[in-house]
Amino acid sequence: MTDTTISNSKMYVYVTDGTLSSNTITTTGNQKVVKIAVDKIDESIMNDLMTIPIPVSRGNWTTNPATTYLIDLKRLTRTSVIHGYLNTESGGDSKETKRTNLRILAGAGSSVLRAGTVTVVWGVDGTDRVALTCVIQKLRIIDYGNLDKFEVQMTVIEGVNR
Repeated sequence: MTDTTISNSKMYVYVTDGTLSSNTITTTGNQKVVKIAVDKIDESIMNDLMTIPIPVSRGNWTTNPATTYLIDLKRLTRTSVIHGYLNTESGGDSKETKRTNLRILAGAGSSVLRAGTVTVVWGVDGTDRVALTCVIQKLRIIDYGNLDKFEVQMTVIEGVNR
C-alpha cells in the first residue's frame, strides 16, 4: 500500500485508479497514480437535450408553423481537457514511468488493458478542489526527444444523471 499526498497547488493534476480520501491517494497492488504538471485545464459542461420537430404538411407551412418539442434528458456531461507535461521529479517517478502508467490507466499501455474509470484530482484542498470520477477519452503524449519532459494532452469525461 502506498499513500500519495496531494499537493495544495493548482499546478498539478493527479490521475489514479486508487482510492481518494481527503488529501491522500492510496494505491495497492497494480494500482497507479500519475502526477501531471499543468499548463491549462479547459472545462465544459453540456446539458444533453433532444429536440423533436413535429412534421407539418406542405400546405400548412405558412398558417401553422412547425412545433418543436425540447426534451431534457436529465444528463450532464462534463468534459475536461488537461494540458501539461510529465517530468522526472527528484525522489519520484521518471517521465518514462509516468508515461507508461498513464497509458495503462488509459487502457493502452500494457498487455493488461485496464481501461475503466479513474479519479482525476486538481486544485487546492478546502477551497476549489475538483475530484472527478471519469474515463479517459483521449490521451496524447508528445516526446520532443531532447527535452526532459513529455507534453500531455488528455481529455476526460464525467457523465452525471440528474
